[in-house]
Amino acid sequence: MEITATAAAVAPGGRCLPADHAPLAFERAFRNRNGQAAGDGYDRYRRTEDTPGSEELRTVIAQDHSLLAEAATLVSERYRWRGYEYPCTGREQYPCETLVALQDGEVRGTLTLGFDGPIGLRTDHTFCDRLLSARAQGKRLVEITCLAVAPDADGRRVLSALFALAHRRGRIAHGATDLVVEVNPRHVPTYCRLFGFVVASEARECGRVGAPAVLLWLELHTLDERLTRQTDPQEASATGYGASITAGRGASDGSRIAATP
Repeated sequence: MEITATAAAVAPGGRCLPADHAPLAFERAFRNRNGQAAGDGYDRYRRTEDTPGSEELRTVIAQDHSLLAEAATLVSERYRWRGYEYPCTGREQYPCETLVALQDGEVRGTLTLGFDGPIGLRTDHTFCDRLLSARAQGKRLVEITCLAVAPDADGRRVLSALFALAHRRGRIAHGATDLVVEVNPRHVPTYCRLFGFVVASEARECGRVGAPAVLLWLELHTLDERLTRQTDPQEASATGYGASITAGRGASDGSRIAATP
């Protein structure tokens, strides 16, 4: 299986990115960290890309109105199903990219990757003190918001593809050192077990969704190391992914890859 964003099969409004095997490394890392084949809530659906007639899963940066609207609809439906308020109002104020996983012309998952800048991140509304402290230490932050997966999708594979693209955009293209995300307290164990986040705060009320939230933190150099271990040497050589990981790690050692917009 190969998860790619290629010129031959990218939805209208999506920007093509080079194909590589990064999602496979993420999927291996998620599976190995979880330590079991099922039971974490992301393995309960069969792999739809193996179904005859289905297209492979592809990830792109959504650009046109129709793709952004479809991603927003998925987020709205999943958040309201959970009893949360719709969280994506005012997103245009913040530098960010909406990433989508596509299959058979439909959005199967989405997340918004936010980049730090003069007005900060949306996470600042709830955890400003934590983020200001990190910035004072020279950290370059990115955030994930508006994460949603279609209820009948293969959650692990969709998340692997989305996180791989988010890593490439945040770590490599924008030189981020740390990733933050606000989650409901009941989701904390899954994020920590599956993705490697650590708890960085007590629970606070998140006004954007009208629910309690805990700040989770991931130092991206630790993710780089996990991905390096999970990337097959032949894949790394063939795709250049190993070189990308090395370049990304350099950002935490003082090099400047790219400026946050």
